[in-house]
Amino acid sequence: MVDKKPSVKRNPRVTPRKEPDPGVAAGPTSASQWRRASSGGTPIRVPSGNVALLKRPGLQAFLAQGMVPNSLMGYVTAALKSGTKPKTEDLDLSPEMMRDMMTLVDAVVCQACVEPRVAPVPTDAKGQQLTPEYREQSILYVDEVDIEDKMFIFNYSVGGTADVDSFREESATAMDNVS
Repeated sequence: MVDKKPSVKRNPRVTPRKEPDPGVAAGPTSASQWRRASSGGTPIRVPSGNVALLKRPGLQAFLAQGMVPNSLMGYVTAALKSGTKPKTEDLDLSPEMMRDMMTLVDAVVCQACVEPRVAPVPTDAKGQQLTPEYREQSILYVDEVDIEDKMFIFNYSVGGTADVDSFREESATAMDNVS
């Protein structure tokens, strides 16, 4: 006779406990460890050859913070719904939308760069941009970052392609269209 183990009925709403992976620590990650790991950034070489520690918060984070100008909202929501970025040839940007896009790119670069820290362009009491001789020399300002590096950082931080060659081809086409 074959011994049968009594069958145990499991509640289908309860997920069975999994055995821990052998390479995983015994306890869960603490909030401070999690925060420290996610805020540190990843070293990325940008097209100029410089290396920056970059965060990758994704487009949703910038949308939630209200950083996306209204003129670009249609493109952004379409990209979020489709899960892909719009092709440069499909973009029909007015001069106002181009200004808004560059403002968004600058804001994203400032937030994505952990090291070196990139700061917005400083202004005086009248809102005029300070010229380089009146700026803090130890700070890298966003207008001192090459456009190709800015676009690369933007694409990386909003979850765009990680393929540098693909980025370079697309950005060259986009820059030709702007010129």
